[in-house]
Amino acid sequence: MKSVRIRTEGEITQTMHPYAQSLIANIPRILNQLDRNSTSATFGCFDREYWHYKTADFACARKQEGVLSLALVFMNKFENNPYFNSAMVKEWCEAGIACWMRMQNNDGSFNEWYPEEHSFVASAFSTYAITEAILVLRLPISEATRNAICAAGKFLQQHAEFRVQNQQAGAIMALHNCSLVTGEESFAVTAKQRLSELAKKQTREGWFDEYGGPDIGYLSVAIDYLGKYYAKTTDKQAVVMMKKAASFLAQVMHPDGSAGGVYTSRSTEYLIPSAFEHDLGNDALILAQFCRQGIQSGVLPSCTTLDDRYLLYNGYTYAQAELQAKLLPKKIVQLFKNTTYFSECGWFIRRTKHYFIIINLKKGGAFYFASPDNRVHDAGVFIAGSPVLSSSFVGSSTEHEFIPKNPELCAKITVRGNMQQSPEEVLSPLKNMLLRGTQLTIGKNQKVRHLLKEVFRDRLIASRKTKTSFAQNMLKGMFRRAPEKSEHPLGFERCFVFSEESVAVEDMLHNPPADCEFLVGAKQAVQTVPSSRFFVLGDLEYHVVSSTSATIHRKLL
Repeated sequence: MKSVRIRTEGEITQTMHPYAQSLIANIPRILNQLDRNSTSATFGCFDREYWHYKTADFACARKQEGVLSLALVFMNKFENNPYFNSAMVKEWCEAGIACWMRMQNNDGSFNEWYPEEHSFVASAFSTYAITEAILVLRLPISEATRNAICAAGKFLQQHAEFRVQNQQAGAIMALHNCSLVTGEESFAVTAKQRLSELAKKQTREGWFDEYGGPDIGYLSVAIDYLGKYYAKTTDKQAVVMMKKAASFLAQVMHPDGSAGGVYTSRSTEYLIPSAFEHDLGNDALILAQFCRQGIQSGVLPSCTTLDDRYLLYNGYTYAQAELQAKLLPKKIVQLFKNTTYFSECGWFIRRTKHYFIIINLKKGGAFYFASPDNRVHDAGVFIAGSPVLSSSFVGSSTEHEFIPKNPELCAKITVRGNMQQSPEEVLSPLKNMLLRGTQLTIGKNQKVRHLLKEVFRDRLIASRKTKTSFAQNMLKGMFRRAPEKSEHPLGFERCFVFSEESVAVEDMLHNPPADCEFLVGAKQAVQTVPSSRFFVLGDLEYHVVSSTSATIHRKLL
């Protein structure tokens, strides 16, 4: 296994940025998703499941973001770029923009996952990508195009998303671009207002909330869109927000260049490369170096390992990173404390000469551990069966204790909480019929549509148990089997004992069912987050320990 170097201070070797070549090598995959038949009714559509395989009954508007990747390789003479200045590529870009316009709902919104969704995230990010492609290509604006962009901008003015805050950063950039393309100043005014609102939501520690805590991949998305906004506006508030976020992110990067995983709120492991090529001081230099090395070594997802959907969503950020890539100094000094505790999110980090460990004390003690001979992604405690029970949820921990009480000096941490049912959903024909029937009838009502969206997010991503109305309970019953109730919740306790050379971990179950299979050490995300399960080299490692007793002891070296 490749050794892991624990860095606290010193020299980081300069590397070439791998961005443009990563994208160019995968442009054929993007073009494979595109209907390139100019006589087709779906000419310009990037949703192959819809136009070619006929397995989807609507087209996902977010997939039209592939237009921006094509626009950037058309306009820029990157090395070994056969798409530069190709008349066909420009025609396909224009077809993709026209197709995006045809997908628009009457209120200016767009759909991503199901018909009549009126998705905020699809409207924000697809509007940014399409308007940016128009600006990059310097296309003339027809009245129909202007009307479509104005409608999208007005939808984003009327709606906001602060529960998933990376989406708000995307909407800020989309609104500003709407102003640039259409000349409507009101969109730029709203963008500035939303930036101020988002600044108030940013935590003291620098992260933005993603379903109850920070997430590595989505935090890089937020930084990237704030950077895009700053590049066009020079708004100093955006820089302050970016620097705070970059400072947090630089402190939680793994020594081998990987990032994130099962201890984060949404379990992502990718980084948006263009986020760290903005000029944000030493923290951005550290992050840019980590990102370049991680992509080249395979410990971070790249264009090659992204699935087709997320290649369309994120591919253009690699071209943008190439265009703004900076020359890194040969020496980048990292001054990190041996122990860091972020009390707002519950992340505890310890670095010694022998190991690195990061623990989420609010997510059942899920952790990542690295030493020269070992790497362990541990999502928490699992009990196999039907249903599967897990501690791997933000909020599953009910308490944690430091011994002694000072986190920087502690030699032991104990995390306690209750197991929850893991959402393991597949779309059956009946559920699909119910979803389509609901969306095409009562789902046309905005309140019902919003309720259904919140039900999906609570159950599949946040996995929350909340007080609900009769209508909510009815919808939950339609789309998910109710968990079995118990008067005595199944409790867990996870204890970490630290020495200079190693970490001992003890897991205990309270009131376990008879003959249950008790698992720990699994890299097993339980939330339904599409961008959380891309393959990285760390997936080849296996550290699962199982037992039929109520206690498991391990020593991490």
